[in-house]
Amino acid sequence: MPTEVALRDLYDWMQRLLLMACDIGIAPTARKPRELELASAEDDVAKLTWQLFDAIARATLHGSLHHAVKQANDRLAPIRRAKQELIEHAFEELSELNQHWQHRDTSSLKSALWRLPRTPQAARPVHRGLAERA
Repeated sequence: MPTEVALRDLYDWMQRLLLMACDIGIAPTARKPRELELASAEDDVAKLTWQLFDAIARATLHGSLHHAVKQANDRLAPIRRAKQELIEHAFEELSELNQHWQHRDTSSLKSALWRLPRTPQAARPVHRGLAERA
């Protein structure tokens, strides 16, 4: 299990990658991504988060950026899955991000990405919850 500092750094890295993808923008030749099917809070939020972040990076058509997001996504996937029960509004946060992405509103998407928890204080309860479950 990653340390609290490593967890914070990984979330920060993912956030920076996604903000960079928003700054680069959607390549004109990128195909329109399929819409994520978010039906209820019972959905697999960890899997849907992986898919959304992958789609955002893939749309830039920057192979290196997409590869970096895939690596960070893969490292965060087990953490997201384990913390689903610890984060109250994960589905709502993902729905908001997805809505901005579907409308290609990168300005609002960036604002929402900035609001995602990435501080040591936000990582601490997640790290504790994961440690208690181990």
